[in-house]
Amino acid sequence: MDYRFENIPVDSGVIVIADPDHYLRSEPGKQPYGFKRRPSHCVSVEEGEYEAEWSMPDSWQGAVEGKGALKVTSGKVWVSDPCYVVSDKDWERYLKEQIFPKKKPEGVLILDKHGGDGQFTVLLKLLKKE
Repeated sequence: MDYRFENIPVDSGVIVIADPDHYLRSEPGKQPYGFKRRPSHCVSVEEGEYEAEWSMPDSWQGAVEGKGALKVTSGKVWVSDPCYVVSDKDWERYLKEQIFPKKKPEGVLILDKHGGDGQFTVLLKLLKKE
């Protein structure tokens, strides 16, 4: 499956590609993150685990790309700067637990190679694992 997401606004320097359930998980014993509003883009995808390849053809660093695993548990995939999704009261905690921890969360793609803020196009290719 190939997707093209255009005009993704970025104000925190990162784009997260994740199942919405990602935002309901947090460190054990802590409350899920509160939501501010809907993500920039949302697509329906069959539940399962995927090999993912992403690219941004035009960023502050030129063309950038990456790959990783994406876990879909709700049948949806959100593509957004998480600062638009996570509530203001939970933002610092989200950054500490999800974006800047020593061990990155599994099943989530964190795009941070593009070098800054702006509006970007993200190309995403998903291959479902058997």
